[in-house]
Amino acid sequence: MTTKPSEFVKLLERIPQGGEVAFIPIVENGKEPDTPVKIKDNLEKIKLTASEALRRLQRGQNVGIYAFPGGLCFVDVDRPDIVDLSEFPETFTVKTRNGGFQLYYLNTGVERNFILKKDGEKIGELRANWQYVLVPGSHVPPDGEAFDGATGVYEVVRDAEIRPLDFSVVKRFIEEDKKGEEEKAERKVHSSGFTNHFGISLEAILKVDEKLAELLSDLQPAGYPSRSEADMAAIDKLWYWGFDESTIRDILRQYRAYEKTERDDYLDHTIEKAITSFVGERFNPVRKPQLFLKLCKIQEGLSKGAMSGVREENSENKGKIQGDVNDVRDVRVSHYFKAIEVDPFSRYKVYSNVDIPDIHDHSVEITPNGENSNLTPDMEVEISAEFFDEKGKFIAKRLADKIMSQVKFVTLTDTSEVWYYDAKKGIWRPNGEVIIEKLCEEYLGEEANRYRVNEVIGHIQRSTYVDRSIFDRNINLIAVENGVLNLQTGELLPFSPDYYLTVKIPVKYNPEADCPKIKQFLKEILHEEDIPVIFELFGFCLYRRYFIHKAFMFVGSGRNGKSTLINLLKAFLGPWNVSNIPLQSLNDNRFAAAELYGKLANTFADLSNEALTSTGIFKVLTGEDTIDAERKFKNPFKFTNYAKLIFSCNQLPLSYDDTDAFFARWIIINFPNQFLENADRNLIQKLTTEEELSGLLNLALIGLWRLMENGDFSKGISIEEARELYLRMSDPVAAFVMDCIEIDSDSYVPKKDLYTTFLEYCRKNKLPTVSENTFHKRLIRHVNVEDYRPKVGGKRVTAWKGIRLKEPEPEVLEEEGFFVCSRCGTRFLTEEEAVDHIEQAREWPEICQPKQDVEEEVIDLTGFMKGDEP
Repeated sequence: MTTKPSEFVKLLERIPQGGEVAFIPIVENGKEPDTPVKIKDNLEKIKLTASEALRRLQRGQNVGIYAFPGGLCFVDVDRPDIVDLSEFPETFTVKTRNGGFQLYYLNTGVERNFILKKDGEKIGELRANWQYVLVPGSHVPPDGEAFDGATGVYEVVRDAEIRPLDFSVVKRFIEEDKKGEEEKAERKVHSSGFTNHFGISLEAILKVDEKLAELLSDLQPAGYPSRSEADMAAIDKLWYWGFDESTIRDILRQYRAYEKTERDDYLDHTIEKAITSFVGERFNPVRKPQLFLKLCKIQEGLSKGAMSGVREENSENKGKIQGDVNDVRDVRVSHYFKAIEVDPFSRYKVYSNVDIPDIHDHSVEITPNGENSNLTPDMEVEISAEFFDEKGKFIAKRLADKIMSQVKFVTLTDTSEVWYYDAKKGIWRPNGEVIIEKLCEEYLGEEANRYRVNEVIGHIQRSTYVDRSIFDRNINLIAVENGVLNLQTGELLPFSPDYYLTVKIPVKYNPEADCPKIKQFLKEILHEEDIPVIFELFGFCLYRRYFIHKAFMFVGSGRNGKSTLINLLKAFLGPWNVSNIPLQSLNDNRFAAAELYGKLANTFADLSNEALTSTGIFKVLTGEDTIDAERKFKNPFKFTNYAKLIFSCNQLPLSYDDTDAFFARWIIINFPNQFLENADRNLIQKLTTEEELSGLLNLALIGLWRLMENGDFSKGISIEEARELYLRMSDPVAAFVMDCIEIDSDSYVPKKDLYTTFLEYCRKNKLPTVSENTFHKRLIRHVNVEDYRPKVGGKRVTAWKGIRLKEPEPEVLEEEGFFVCSRCGTRFLTEEEAVDHIEQAREWPEICQPKQDVEEEVIDLTGFMKGDEP
């Protein structure tokens, strides 16, 4: 456990009698709230009592404490190298995880949070209203900005009374920028005037988009690890709603005001990054007419100032909109309503909880771009009667039917994504909207526009809805280059849309093919008994069920073939069928699991040894359980994963999960050899020829059939063996305990001696070392010991009682032309004789007892002169 609950008790003793504080749960080893709900709206439900907060810290979890005008506030000093604590009034003070300081004060009525600066450089913050800090006793690993001596633990360094805040002292560090304040005030005055390019105000949008409202009212809402990530999410939302970059900049400075959003360079970089990575289509009134009408009603007429850009020739169209729409004066939106002959708002009196996804209502016909109205320009191109009526009105259904006669489409009911059948590839593929757009462009030519294309897409969507489960329903079939392969029988079938296959591998099925180069490659990089397991793994990846709940970890130092084997797997399955999500991200990133949907494997080479703090999603993905998936700005969906999890690393990541369910899921493949010279740079090209891959497919099929027959991989070990193997390869302390320590209730080992022995063990076995403090913390996880302070050489030393060091295994040493047993000192003429002796000693220990130190007799020859006889 890395937290220190005793530090929290010091705070509890200093909180004034009757003082109101709010403790909240914080994730283990992190700063983010450990709750999925918005804290501001649910504080009374989620805040902790002092006892509950203490219990969290005792379990190794963190706790936060909020600042309020009527409660506490905190001066958070990040730069102790610039400002000294003596510059602030003495009060209860905590050293932070990076070596900074947090001074606790009674809030004397300050309602704003402030950035604190000295000589133009930021030194910290005053957190006074709806911001929190971690309580003493919490733990977060130090980062790259840590000062010397930082331990990650929030520790009390001044156990003093919590005093009232003297704001005049703090004010010296608040550098007011007059120009900046005027700009802020200007933005504040005009905040109600933020409008997008449809003329819709931000104020109206915030009434229907609760997520955006949350992002603009809370600097770090639940679910966002940092303010920067919340900034990105807010930009994504604003861009979706049609705000331009300049307006987004002003909105962020108005609604998400803190140090970073005052910097032009930060806003430029963050806005550009968010826009270039934006996924999906921006808000389109034609695609979502009901939502658009509601927004206009909420706004109750757009700003009259928007009329300044209206051209005079459009003035004749005033009055075309009926009912409440007469209040809408902006031509950017008015043409959407010109054909409506009744009050379009009469049926929409409730505006909260509006469903943001696409909405369509057949009872209201909206004709975009002013067709059949005075806003429609004269057509210079003759319109084909096939897709237009006698008055020149576009009939979207006619073009939709035409396109569907050429290409097969389906639309998924949970996300409204359109898929199409690629007859050339023999599989179903996503992004059917792109195919529809292309065909609309071909048929309509100059008459194609976004509104007509969207109408066609809408018709096709509504007439082709299917459940997601229709895809890949027959798990025995997979598309290959020359047909559809039945994995159970080896039969090759012709391509057909009726199979609803979405997966195809870039390999031809040839039952006569062989792969001599691949077989030789595997012999060079693996133990012989692991080669059949690899062929089983390749076959397992082809099968779209995770019927054996195993993940693979390839382990070994660099240049040993791990990455080449993973690249061979990608080439075999097709890179488009493989996702690349690190093991740690599967649990930490809520969007990561969605990347595995429809993939045959998830691989990641050179995994970091960052500890696994949570393994729940990992178990779900490998256990054939249904998982809730989410993609940015798209509807969530559910799926059962069949992408096999395969990773490689030099050292296994340490896991906080000590359950059988975790260790039982791993098959660890060791890569024992290193290839430091004469590396073949073209090896992967030689291994992935058409003939080699076809031969590999045959061996993969045999491996799959063996799996189906046996129900498990050829390399089967017990859960306890898997636990020991994983611990040994992930934690050098665990390996040291297994190899070098024995339980003995009457014995003890001085802590310094034990750590020195550990360092020598790691050096000899080429394992990473850890600090002495970390070593002792991890040791107590693996063995039951107690603190002991015996006298050694007349002095008290710290020791661990209950263990002793094992006698080291004997080894053969070469001394003065002899081969010597390191334990008993017996000399042999040949190395073979010495090795035989050590082997026999394992069965008969009495023949190899540790050699005793013997004082050699020293003969004084100084009395003999040259030539004298002794």
